[in-house]
Amino acid sequence: VLGAVDSVERALGLAPDVLVVDLAGPGALAAVGAASDGGLAVLAVSDSGEHVEVLAAVRAGAIGFVVDTGRPWDVLDAVT
Repeated sequence: VLGAVDSVERALGLAPDVLVVDLAGPGALAAVGAASDGGLAVLAVSDSGEHVEVLAAVRAGAIGFVVDTGRPWDVLDAVT
């Protein structure tokens, strides 16, 4: 999860199967783009399911989007 590491570069070095990016964080869409450009599969997470936000994440390179409902298994289900 971006936030658990301090940068996309560090996440790329860890070589995860999926990088989960919380869109509430500063520079989140830029992070989605940088990670997807670096070859990572990116799952965007937000507490909003607004159409504009979903499209922005997908345009930035996210392969999936999950609305954060506070249930961690929603993110787990999206990753697996």
